[in-house]
Amino acid sequence: LEQLGTKFGFMYRNNVLDRAICASRDCFAKGRLGHQVFSNGTDANTCFDRRKVHNEKLMAHFTDTDALVAEMEKWAKKNEAFKNKYRPLYSPSDDISYEELFKFEYTDSEEVFQDSVGAWCAFIKTFGEIKESIVDQVLRKYQNSRPLRAPYGEVVYNFEGVKEKVQVSRFVKYLSR
Repeated sequence: LEQLGTKFGFMYRNNVLDRAICASRDCFAKGRLGHQVFSNGTDANTCFDRRKVHNEKLMAHFTDTDALVAEMEKWAKKNEAFKNKYRPLYSPSDDISYEELFKFEYTDSEEVFQDSVGAWCAFIKTFGEIKESIVDQVLRKYQNSRPLRAPYGEVVYNFEGVKEKVQVSRFVKYLSR
């Protein structure tokens, strides 16, 4: 593909705690890290279809918090390895996190919006000359279009145990949202 002049971009999920929660709530990795439960702790199996279930509160339950932190470490290392290995394919674009690209959807802050516009421009610059005003115009209608994410205590059934392990890891920064 490189020989054909194919253009690439690289986006990754920086917040590996959010990634683990999402994977568990969507039943990915066959429950290796955690699984989906109702708010009362009983097992649920709506998996990816949880997005269609609006009357039930579905949470992630991590059965082994040591394994959770170990998996987060693996994901973070894979992100770095992937960026280093494939940078020549997506250069001159920057590698940009999902969180940087989409943070504007959760707030009406103009500063956050402009940060995301800049991130999008850096992400797509491999495709040619980017006009920031066009990116701004395209993204503007999605500014503050999503509800704030729920606190972790509302989406992780055993959050206190998860918090205890994550607080003593390099991922402590992800506990505040």
